[in-house]
Amino acid sequence: MVEKTETLMYRIICENCGELLVIANTGVCPECGSYAYKFESVFKTKKEEGDNMSKYKYPEGADYISGFGGGYEAACQAMVIAGLEYWDENPEFNPQYRGFQGVFGLLVEDNEDAKILDGILIAAANGDSTGAMHQASVNHIFAARRLGWEEYLRQLAEHNKK
Repeated sequence: MVEKTETLMYRIICENCGELLVIANTGVCPECGSYAYKFESVFKTKKEEGDNMSKYKYPEGADYISGFGGGYEAACQAMVIAGLEYWDENPEFNPQYRGFQGVFGLLVEDNEDAKILDGILIAAANGDSTGAMHQASVNHIFAARRLGWEEYLRQLAEHNKK
């Protein structure tokens, strides 16, 4: 059962034991240990609720994140936008990750905020993303936050001209 809250999140109730699950965690109900709820159902974006007024929009046809285009790129863009929108709604948000030298596509969450961000990214990709998509999207979220959206897009466009 899904119950709407005031923010971008939905509260989920475990179908197995009825425990209320407010924020994505490890994908396991803390009360009964069940996987009885869908991880990707935890977060809904404003766009899914009918508000198409996101300030984040990639240029049409841009394959700035993956370089692959199509559905793969669209999923990456959705992941970045969902992460940025959540962060805008929660300015104290501070996800922290660590990676491995020479390995792309494998990030380890170092705090609860990173686990929340992972839930948002998985939801934005409808549960269908690779480790490479995840790491690229996380990198792009941090770059867009650091540079600002317009400068981020400008630098991506410049880089893709090469």
